Amino acid sequence: MHILYVYQFYNSPDCCTTAKHYWFIRHFVEQGHTVSLVSSRHFLDQRLTDEFEWLPEGVRAVHLDVPYGNAMGVPRRALAFAEYTARALAAGLRMPRPDVVFGVSTPLTTAWVARQIARVKRVPWLFEVKDLWPLVPIEMGAIPHPLAQKALYRMERNLYRSAAHVISLSPGMTDYMTGQQGVPPEKITTLINGTDFPLLDRVTEADVARLRAEHGLAGKKVILYGGKYGRNNDIPTLLRAAERLRHRDDFRFVFIGYGFLEPEVKAAAERLPNFLALPALPKHAMFPWFRLADLSLFSVVGVPSLGTASPSKVFDSLGAGTPIVMISPGWATELVVRERVGFATPTGDDAALAAVIEEAFADEGALVAMGERGRALAERDFDRRDHVRLLEAVFEAVVAGAPVAPRVADVDAQIAAEKQAPERITR
Repeated sequence: MHILYVYQFYNSPDCCTTAKHYWFIRHFVEQGHTVSLVSSRHFLDQRLTDEFEWLPEGVRAVHLDVPYGNAMGVPRRALAFAEYTARALAAGLRMPRPDVVFGVSTPLTTAWVARQIARVKRVPWLFEVKDLWPLVPIEMGAIPHPLAQKALYRMERNLYRSAAHVISLSPGMTDYMTGQQGVPPEKITTLINGTDFPLLDRVTEADVARLRAEHGLAGKKVILYGGKYGRNNDIPTLLRAAERLRHRDDFRFVFIGYGFLEPEVKAAAERLPNFLALPALPKHAMFPWFRLADLSLFSVVGVPSLGTASPSKVFDSLGAGTPIVMISPGWATELVVRERVGFATPTGDDAALAAVIEEAFADEGALVAMGERGRALAERDFDRRDHVRLLEAVFEAVVAGAPVAPRVADVDAQIAAEKQAPERITR
């Protein structure tokens, strides 16, 4: 089949963000499918290394020159979304007729483009919901005008209705779609974000030892934050917790990332003796750090909709066997606590976070056991090589006009059976 991707922020493992669809597209091509892509140049121009091919050979791609950055204000970002919308629609309509169009949000306008292309080409389209738009920006205060909110909610509902199927990245998103937007449950497949075991498992003990030596971390307990320093990531709480623990010379807080609050992170590194700030790394170079860390941090501000997210760094941490501290509401925190693979503290509470970090290292045996449970959980439920096969089953069912759920259940059962085979262990 021919899959047309509409994805404004496509990226590869050479970029400093998750590269899920890089692996998915590669799988589709290897299985003999044809893939086309309409994206922007945003991450193409921000590749930090050239270790991976940008796209598999044979993928027809259009990269639109639409500038975008988190430092932009709301009006400028809205303009960037609008520019991509107009140019992507024109580019997609010039593409050969696909069998299915795949709109990967965010932003919501990307899904709108996918819908229009599918309508003109008279083919079905699928909607992958990475974040709940417009709910997230509205709750964050980025869209204060009631008329604009109303129009965006109407747009969201229409997209859910017109999509042949919806891919949700978390149970929280699925609950929102079914409960508040009236999307029939059979129209949704929940494929929780996962991790890339090929990148995780190529990390050697020598790689980890080299990192420790290069950064003076021998004998230190490493607490890692890897990711964006955005307005919604509750970075000030993490920095205040590190300040509370500045007397712990056996601790090393390692922050690796980029974003709006990067100056505050750099200032903390200059001020605190046990704090290290490193520039953003490509995705593939983050996996040695997840393996090295003794504890990983994930945080967002206390906005309800952010608790529905499916953060890849959580699953990268679990796959690396590193317990995680969740400073976030929502389903992922509930999962971490229920499966005993990490800890949870309230958003904005730096005293509680500092106390939990000290508590975690007070029982090294329990911490190791948490990491082992996390790795087993990730292998069972969060392997993207399994997820892409389930997504492929969704595509095939939609293109054939067949019910999706039975086809996905068949593939899921096949994957489960394969995991019982001894050769699966070394996959």
